[in-house]
Amino acid sequence: MMTTSQPPAGGPADSPDSSRADRRAAAAAILRAVADLIEAREDIAEPSVSVHFILSAYSTPDIPAAVTAIASALPCQWRARISPGSSGDWLDLSAATGKSGTRGTDVQVSARAEEVCTASGTKTVTTWAPRPAITRLLSGRPVEGAL
Repeated sequence: MMTTSQPPAGGPADSPDSSRADRRAAAAAILRAVADLIEAREDIAEPSVSVHFILSAYSTPDIPAAVTAIASALPCQWRARISPGSSGDWLDLSAATGKSGTRGTDVQVSARAEEVCTASGTKTVTTWAPRPAITRLLSGRPVEGAL
């Protein structure tokens, strides 16, 4: 049986900032260890690695600056796509790293489009509502994703 010790309640590890700092330190440590392993052991095939930065106002005070910092820091070309989401559209940046299905590194950066884009026009979108026979089957429950 494996046990772990926990800091006392109300200690520094209970604060949201220390928890975030701990997660960031753990992420950096494992990524460094993977990089060291790849460089040190040519006899081991390179892994398939995915890194996805999902930026929101909750966790990132200046989202455009964060997207710029990430994209500028990584030595690759980027592709952009606007993706619909349940709470609005998202800008998804994907690093063009030459990743194949089972080998290589994939880096993505996602942020709500309204945070990092400028509206460039409008488009007509079809809205859908179930036909009456289907609505009766739902017993008044709303249809997920229906506008």
